[in-house]
Amino acid sequence: MTIQQELTIGERDGWDEYLFGNVKDIAVDDSGRIFILDSKRIQIRVFDENSSYLKTIGKKGQGPGELQTPQHIFTTWQDEIMIEDHSPRQFVFYTLEGDFLRNVSFARVFIFTTGIDSGGNLIGNVQVLNRYSPELVFLHTLGYSLEGDRSTYNYFRP
Repeated sequence: MTIQQELTIGERDGWDEYLFGNVKDIAVDDSGRIFILDSKRIQIRVFDENSSYLKTIGKKGQGPGELQTPQHIFTTWQDEIMIEDHSPRQFVFYTLEGDFLRNVSFARVFIFTTGIDSGGNLIGNVQVLNRYSPELVFLHTLGYSLEGDRSTYNYFRP
């Protein structure tokens, strides 16, 4: 196997749009746009498939569509961007163009998401792999962890 670099985004010095504080997660949509979640700057920067900057989505705050401690970013089957924001325990949804759609609280459900299915249901990992409706109503269990116990279980393992 040979690994070859195909694309680079970011610079040590240069335009502000290409400087990152802490890249926490990356997602790519079907058209090749790259969404980079910067948890230090609390924003998502969008680049085309050739690494050209397109726009910035989101900002720090506590209002609708604003972010506090974003951890993960997903592009969904519904052509939306979903951000998992841990401090307010909510998912923040935007259109792929960056327009705010809605916040969904997960304060009553202890969940680490691992994805979202074609029906808009969230797949969450909490020692078991569960499926929840878009409103975070439990639907069913998909599987169980086979290794470790509560004291040694790695919740961040996919």
